[in-house]
Order: sequence, then C-alpha cells, then structure tokens
Amino acid sequence: MSLKIEGLAVTHAGKVRRNNEDNYYLFGSWREDVHVKEQSVRKAVTAGQLLAAVYDGMGGEEAGEVASLLAAETFRSCPIAQIDQEADRQMQDANARICAEADRRGVGRMGTTMAALYMDQNTAVSCNVGDSRCYFFRNGNLRQLSVDHSEAQRMMDMGLLNPEEARKNRAWHILTQHLGISPEELRIEPHLGEPVHMEPGDLFLLCSDGLTDLVMDEEIAGILQDKKALDRKAEELLQTALERGGRDNITLILLQAEEEESVSEPDPAGHGKQNADSLNGAGSTAAGRAGEQKMRRSSMLYAAAAVFLLAMAILAGVFHAGRGSASGRLREQLNLGEKYLTEEDYERAVVAFTEAISLDEKNVEAYLGLAEAYLGLGDEDAALTALRDGYAATQNTQILERMEELESVSVQGDTENSGAEDGTQAGTEEELREVLLQEIQ
Repeated sequence: MSLKIEGLAVTHAGKVRRNNEDNYYLFGSWREDVHVKEQSVRKAVTAGQLLAAVYDGMGGEEAGEVASLLAAETFRSCPIAQIDQEADRQMQDANARICAEADRRGVGRMGTTMAALYMDQNTAVSCNVGDSRCYFFRNGNLRQLSVDHSEAQRMMDMGLLNPEEARKNRAWHILTQHLGISPEELRIEPHLGEPVHMEPGDLFLLCSDGLTDLVMDEEIAGILQDKKALDRKAEELLQTALERGGRDNITLILLQAEEEESVSEPDPAGHGKQNADSLNGAGSTAAGRAGEQKMRRSSMLYAAAAVFLLAMAILAGVFHAGRGSASGRLREQLNLGEKYLTEEDYERAVVAFTEAISLDEKNVEAYLGLAEAYLGLGDEDAALTALRDGYAATQNTQILERMEELESVSVQGDTENSGAEDGTQAGTEEELREVLLQEIQ
C-alpha cells in the first residue's frame, strides 16, 4: 500500500522571548531567515526517503538562531537501512559546524537540540539529542519515541524523582547532551527509536520544549484525537501554549500518513475545493430567496428596533454584572497564583498570573507574581520581561524597584570584582535606572 505524508511545520517566538531561536526542517524547507519570528509551512508528498525535524537553539544574542539554522542545513533524509551510520555522521557533522561557528564568534555557549523523524517508504525511525521530542499517535494512544537528554530524566531513571517532581525541579532544563559540545568534552550519541511501520491515519508530532513545558501529554493526545484538520490541530496546540504564558519559543511539526489517493496537495490560498463549492451553492440559494427577503425587510426593521430598545433598557445591569464576574475571576487567579508559588509549583503559577493579566492588564500584583514564578523556574530573562511589561502598563514604582533589584545583581557582581568604591556603585545604580526606563519607553 502506497502512502502519502502530509506535513505541517509551525514556529512561533512565544510571548516572552524577543528572538526565535528554534528552527525546523520539513521535506526540504526550513526557516532560512532567522529574523522571521513566526512561520508555517505545509506540504504533502508521496512516502519515500523523507526527513522532518525540530531544532531548539540556545546561546543568547543570535547564537541560538545560528546553531539551529546550521543544524537545519546539515541534516538530510537517508535510507532506513543506513540510519545508524547516517544519523551519527550527520550528528557529528552538525556538531562540528556549530562548534566551529562558536569559536569564530568567540561565544562561550552556542548549541541546539534536535528531534527528527527519518522516513523511508512506510517505515519511520525517530532520532533525537536534547529535550525536543518526537511523539507517535495511533488509535487514541500517544507514545513518546524520543528520550529526553536531561538531568531530570537521569534522576527519574535512577528513581530519585517521579515525573511530577521532575517538572518542578531545576534539573528539568539542564541538558546532558545537545549539539554544540566540543568532541574533546563529550561525543554526541543520539537516541534512535524502534522502527515504526506506518499505517493510514498515523500521526507524528515533533516539538520543542516550548510546547511540552506547558501542554501535558494527555492534553496533546486529546487534541490529536480530535477529527479536526491538521492545521486546526497545530493551531490548537500552539494557542494552548501561548495562552499559558508562551514563555519560550514554540515549534512543532505534525505529520499524518494517509493512503495516497486520499491526500491532495494543499490549496496555496488555504481554502479547500469543498469550501469553494459550498460558497457557490450558498450564493445561488441566496439569489433565489432575494424576493422573499425583500418582502420581509420592513417587518424585520420594526423587530430590530424593538430589540434595540429592550437591549438599551437592560444594558447597564448586564454591564455591571459582567464587571463583577470578571473581578471575581481575577481574584481567583491571583489567589491560585499565590498558592502555587507557596507550593513551588511555578509552571501553574505562570499560567494563573498570566490569566490574571489577561483579565486586568494593569494589575500590579499579577505582574509581580508572574516575575516570581519565572524566577522559580530559573528564567530571569522572562522575569525581567514580565516586570518591564508591567511597568509599561502601570508605571508602578514597586514593579520598577523589583526590576532594578534583578538587574543590579549582575551590576553589583561586576563592581565587587573590579573593587569599585561606594560612590561608583551609587552612580552605577542611577545609570541603571535611567537605562531601564529608556528600555521600557
């Protein structure tokens, strides 16, 4: 039986990061311009020697973007019979290119994860290094094919943490392997999954941790189980992560196997033939009813006027009731956020405080709580971004002071190392405040 593979790749910078350090590879396409923060590509091809992959870059400035781009340029499809040798060769080649570029740029840290699916006719094999993931979905069951190369996973393997504890542990994002490690320090050893014989209806999901940090496996399974089109599923996965804070870049690829005759190339305009036919049919039917609509227009106007007057009579009461309901939801989210902070459940705290901000974008407590939640996750950049957004929205001095405290940690460390006197330190703090205010404006 011949198969066609429909693929959809989506990448998004998220709601916190200024740059998008992720990249992808889908049947010969990738994000070539690293300054493009959002992009999607959709393709349908006959099953053969194919490759789809997600890369999560790291390194700050543009180092992460470059590392993931170099990886996307290096990996290519290969025969499954040669997967062991070819995947390792491509891995070492990409690693060498990234290390050489890091040396050329003089940066201390520059790398990327990789989660890929190699396909050859009706057989697929996953390959990964780092914590980007590859999932396989069939008959309502979601299975992770990749293995996280992280300290948290290592601790779970040793029985020191359960999955729920691991998510809250700082070791969750400490990688034991990734591309960009010098061969003298460690030889990269990718994980290869067991071969999967693809059948019509099979789904594969490749994604960076910007998705899996915020959307749990059971939620992913629920979204993939839905009978929606591939692009609707991808959009729901992305929007779920964004609604929960979107604190990291988010990249995902959905791959669906179908019998060749049942899959068609996507319409570039994004509209299927069925939609166009439906519109044409609706147009002719509407023309046939034009006379009847004209006759009823006068009575409809009278009815509309009556409804309008009734609506105006009760509008004020409805408005105030809505405000009261929103206020109650706001307090509920703030209380939840504080509860999760106390329990050190920082991921849920991020979700709660983000929801509170969506209800009241000028709520000081929500911005301060969101910053503390990000700090609990070890993400100081996200904490500072939350505070900057909060000050821009509220002009609150408490937010500004907390922002200065975080920013001054590195400044004080540099000053102490250089042996600066108190007068110099005071001047530095004044300059810091001016810089912070300029950045916000």
